[in-house]
Amino acid sequence: MRFPCPIPKTHHKRTFSTRNNNFAPILDLLENGTHPNHFNQILCHTIVTGQFSDPFVSSKILFHSFSHNFDLAFSRTIFFQIQNPNIFAWNFMLRAYCYSSSPEGAISIYNLMRQNNVLPDNYTFPFILKACGRLSSSTKGQELHSLTFILGLELNVFVQNALISMYSLCGSVLTARRVFDELPLVASDAVTWNSMMSGYIENDLWIESLKLFKEFLRSSMPNEITLVSALTACGRLGYFGLGRVFHGLLVVCKGFDLDVFLGSSLIDMYGKCGHPEDARNVFDRIPERNVVCWTSMIGSYCRSDMFKEAIDLFREMQFNGVEADSPTVACIISACGHMGALD
Repeated sequence: MRFPCPIPKTHHKRTFSTRNNNFAPILDLLENGTHPNHFNQILCHTIVTGQFSDPFVSSKILFHSFSHNFDLAFSRTIFFQIQNPNIFAWNFMLRAYCYSSSPEGAISIYNLMRQNNVLPDNYTFPFILKACGRLSSSTKGQELHSLTFILGLELNVFVQNALISMYSLCGSVLTARRVFDELPLVASDAVTWNSMMSGYIENDLWIESLKLFKEFLRSSMPNEITLVSALTACGRLGYFGLGRVFHGLLVVCKGFDLDVFLGSSLIDMYGKCGHPEDARNVFDRIPERNVVCWTSMIGSYCRSDMFKEAIDLFREMQFNGVEADSPTVACIISACGHMGALD
């Protein structure tokens, strides 16, 4: 691995173990320090004393570099100072890039990792596959999929869930379903089902999503994310009756908490099915509403041409100190336009 600016060598060469007590003060400072200047002082200390050369210490430094500064460029600089990055350091950089605005950086880091003869582990694949999905890079995703067989990860649920999501984001829903079907039921989890249902919804395959949800109900109890996916499909298809059944069965009977996430999904489903009164009943029962809840209800009124009610609710929202976002503003502009109240 080539480093742009090598770590300066110290005159006192020492060998450090990950369990060496000399590391304890540094690690405590990393865990408890809150100010960026403190982190910079710790970083300099580890370099001068040679502790940075220990993979355990350098990995910890790398991890805290981002949590203190939230600057990926700074973390990248530190990463390239590590002489022999361990898999934790590689995975950290992959994770940072796959969630960043530059997911292509994850591909570059992965390629560099392989050039340095470092094999990925089961934690590596979800990060790099997420980057592939965000970039719609199915070719790279297929290459990674092949490698999972070589490494014996074809039954690893975390890796397989990531593959399902990656193929779905790339528009290869049939391949995603094949991965789903090849994973034994005993090896799958709720995330597996959620990933496949989300894949169908992302590709506008609403009926397939509902069929999978019904299949899931026969084998296990869905979680909140699964239910939201099913409600989304019902709303898009206008399946009011089925959506109401899901609401009654899983929220009323099974005791799901009516939080902002589930509540907004119910409001949206009822609104899209043309039943704003049911949407309002859900809205009124949500204990703590955020802007998504308010916007979903305002949008439900607008879909049913109840523009006065939408504007009145928006005023109530303002009175409650909830700041509107761009979807809220779009709904209100539409309502005002229909009411001739843009002034």
